Amino acid sequence: MSYKIGVVANLRSGGGYDGFKPIKAEIEHLRDRVFYHVTDSVTKISGALIALIETNKVDAIFVYGGDGTLHKVVDALIYEYGRGRISRIPPILPLGGGTQKALFQWLGWGHGLFFHEKPIHIFRKALASPLEHLPLRQCRPLAITFVNREKGREETHYGFIFIMGALTRVIQLYDQRGKSVSAGLKHIGLASLASLTGFPRSHAELMYQFQAEQFADGKRLEHENPLAVVCSVTESLLFGVKPFIGTTESNQFYLASLAVPPILGAAMVPLMWRGKVPRHPRFVNQPVFSYENTTESESVGFIDGDFFFMEPGSPIKVQLGPGISLISRF
Repeated sequence: MSYKIGVVANLRSGGGYDGFKPIKAEIEHLRDRVFYHVTDSVTKISGALIALIETNKVDAIFVYGGDGTLHKVVDALIYEYGRGRISRIPPILPLGGGTQKALFQWLGWGHGLFFHEKPIHIFRKALASPLEHLPLRQCRPLAITFVNREKGREETHYGFIFIMGALTRVIQLYDQRGKSVSAGLKHIGLASLASLTGFPRSHAELMYQFQAEQFADGKRLEHENPLAVVCSVTESLLFGVKPFIGTTESNQFYLASLAVPPILGAAMVPLMWRGKVPRHPRFVNQPVFSYENTTESESVGFIDGDFFFMEPGSPIKVQLGPGISLISRF
């Protein structure tokens, strides 16, 4: 039995209109079954999702775009469900189409650096399968609570990977200078080189530790000068990097907080890539139930594909949010 599908497409993502065009062509012949919304603004996503779920009664949401688009959809769904404006959160299928696709790879739709299924192939495969045959992966996204510096209020946002510190600064540079797999690898390499040699200066000035009072599972961490902090629901990050140690329980997530100088952090990149960081108070790498930090010096956080500007000195709290269903490769 066929099921109804809602498609949310971000044409400003890496694949752009050209990547979505084959899907749109097929949707034109499936108007009684597939309903879609093309967005260029996050403010329009909530209204589109409400209409797809409550008016069109779709059974699943397909998302065309990268990690940032998927984050916006999940964020809006959980928020609107909490407000009672939608009655349910349907299963979500990432179609790809963006540059950053950590969750996409985690769900099995791609592997390595360059190998992944095209959005139109995923769309057709899912369309041809009965809803009850789609493999669902139950997941609880991170709930990140902080004071939004720009809006002057406390907010909670939901996502799968949260990053602060030197990694966020490098990602900002990558974001400003054009996104691509090759550009991402280049910036990782240049950041490591700059940490070891001090050059290029554009990257060296981003690689520094920051002061933060940190707590994991309510216990204060010994070292308060992390180079980078990563919280993640997924065991793998962008480009298939697997830096974490241990296995999470259903109500835990991964935490890596590395309080080391840049030169040591760069030397450890091959170890972190394979999750071989030695156990040491400066290398906190473990599954946790909660994480919190308060810092006066760091004001930018990265959630999936989006940057958030946080009020310095206000606590940043991370725990797991409500459960959702994601459609994995089949």
